[in-house]
Amino acid sequence: MKTISIYNHKGGVGKTTLTAAIAGELISAGKKVMMIDGDSQANLTTLFCDKVDYELADYLFNAKDTEMLKRVIHETKYENLYILPNKKLSEGCRLDIWATTQAGAEENRNVIKNLMKLLEACKMDYVLIDMPPSYTTLDKKFLLASDEVIPVLKIDTFSVEGIKDFYILLEKLKDGDSKPEFKKYIFNCKDLRTSIQKEMLKKIEQINFKKYIVPIDTIFEKSKANKKLIQAMNGTKSETKKVLEEIASDIING
Repeated sequence: MKTISIYNHKGGVGKTTLTAAIAGELISAGKKVMMIDGDSQANLTTLFCDKVDYELADYLFNAKDTEMLKRVIHETKYENLYILPNKKLSEGCRLDIWATTQAGAEENRNVIKNLMKLLEACKMDYVLIDMPPSYTTLDKKFLLASDEVIPVLKIDTFSVEGIKDFYILLEKLKDGDSKPEFKKYIFNCKDLRTSIQKEMLKKIEQINFKKYIVPIDTIFEKSKANKKLIQAMNGTKSETKKVLEEIASDIING
């Protein structure tokens, strides 16, 4: 099983929609995928769940209850695609409460790593974590329990300049450990109608990491409005299809 965190400490870059889109590509390739909604805004959950009885926080507060994980795992309408959801804040989400009151406790130091072991026992091929735009103790646990972190960035000056800082931050967190690997970037919302982006793309091409450039595509907004994977929608740009297939292929093939 491989665990991947989709991350950026800034919001509004498209992490949630791309997490769902990558998951769709992986199940299209015959893989069994668990998505984890690590964000208390619960946007990923909203895409896949009409109702949430048990949420991720229920597992975290009751990690020693071997039956709790079974209650929290939610089957989506897509074969081989599952989610550990969050309730919305307006519906009593407790994830932030656990993060601020329990995440730093010694007895919870390995709670997320243990969760990954349980998901591997469920025969998952991949776990995709939709990370929040923050850097809390819980966020660090998600990152350290991951095999790889893939940042999603907008194509602008601040995002490109922030790459080095993020790399330094992650290396400090890893403290000499080999994981999570950090070797891919997703740059979102390419729009060549803007001269600024054209200049930024030239700089991005000089970055010595694997890069994926996702174009602006109305299919992402349409999929959110219809609560469907983009793979179940008509009208996706061929460029979008190609880059998502490339991302999934590289994940599968290492």
